[in-house]
Amino acid sequence: MGFLTGNPAVRQLANEERTRALMHVTIGTNRAADIDVLLSAIEDIVAEDWFTRFQVAGVNASTRPEVLKQLGVRLHRTLSEARFDLGLDAVQAALQRPASPPDPTPVLSSVEAYLGSTEAMVVVTAEEAHTIAEAVVGLGPSPTPEGIDSAVATALNLSVEDTNVADIGWSVGTPLDEAWADAQAQAALEAIANGLNITLNPSLSARLSTTLLDRNVETVGMADGQDPAVMKYTVSGLPVMHRGLSRSVTANQFKSLGFAMGLVAIILSVAFRSLRVGLLATAPTALTLLIIYGTMGGLGISLDIGTSMLASLIIGAGVDYAVHVLSAWYGHDDEPIGCAALRSTARVGPAVWTNAVMVAVGFFVLTLGEARPLKNVGTLTAAAMLVAAAVTFLVIPLLARRRRYGLAPEPTDPSDVYIPDGLLGLKHRRD
Repeated sequence: MGFLTGNPAVRQLANEERTRALMHVTIGTNRAADIDVLLSAIEDIVAEDWFTRFQVAGVNASTRPEVLKQLGVRLHRTLSEARFDLGLDAVQAALQRPASPPDPTPVLSSVEAYLGSTEAMVVVTAEEAHTIAEAVVGLGPSPTPEGIDSAVATALNLSVEDTNVADIGWSVGTPLDEAWADAQAQAALEAIANGLNITLNPSLSARLSTTLLDRNVETVGMADGQDPAVMKYTVSGLPVMHRGLSRSVTANQFKSLGFAMGLVAIILSVAFRSLRVGLLATAPTALTLLIIYGTMGGLGISLDIGTSMLASLIIGAGVDYAVHVLSAWYGHDDEPIGCAALRSTARVGPAVWTNAVMVAVGFFVLTLGEARPLKNVGTLTAAAMLVAAAVTFLVIPLLARRRRYGLAPEPTDPSDVYIPDGLLGLKHRRD
């Protein structure tokens, strides 16, 4: 009752028959790893046998002890948090003490304030609000709708069939019930405090009074041990959707990445007419992917829709750089492989680095915005372009075993093939 009457917005989370409801869990973190742990814990709880075997039963002489038992546990927990060293048995015993009749004064003030507010369906004067409040409060707790209408009609000197009487009687019923519930909870709290011989501050008193609103509930959840389970729970919400999306992105990332890398290796193998050369051209891209995604893991950057596009960008640019280097790779038979690397670097190095820097600068612009996902994509893509270029000029010379990989004929421009005398300890001709 405290959950449903304490906040009008919360009250809307349950259907009219109170058979279905939403429970909100506020998560105090935006870290995907923490959210996954929390969701897993929640799902484990709702899957446990004891948690699903509660059934909603009407409160009667046999079920009333269960209500008081649950209230006692909640009261004991709240008092323990407030550093009261009290045993659960003492709290349970104090809860059994009969409460004094509730004080009608705060009920009268609450109903009168409601009738004078903009929430009331019928506008009445301050004097009429006071008269109506006295009449309906005088009926005591749990008045019938007919009794409320009769009291309102008497207070306004109108007929019970009058439209205004019906509207006022209908609208004042809920505030009246809630006010009496608060008064009864306060009276019960005073009896408990006297039984425990403790003094409560206003803040703690308000918390305990809210708990005691459930003292007069009409239904109670009871673990009856029936089979199959009575209660059913479904964990949903944005964190669940985001976790599912993240898992889908991760799974699809590895599948698409493996397919793309395999397809690129096949195409390059066909283009260079050699499986080894195709794998060599693919190696810089694979190493770049390992470096970038390893950096993401080290920095705690999660894989999402934005960062999942990095693989496509890295594959597209990294393969281009490798193809440029291999196409310009050429060395004479009497030269070491290092000379072929120098020629290739001299011919295509400026173009590759210019492309890498320009693309990196273009994506780096995204880091100037406020959106964190875009900043991650911009930073990682800019870094990936530079890493891909650097790795290409390091990995291919390290793994290359041939003096020629290019499909074009031997270059004839002397400026393209000239190796300075004495480089690598050898002398070479200009042709």
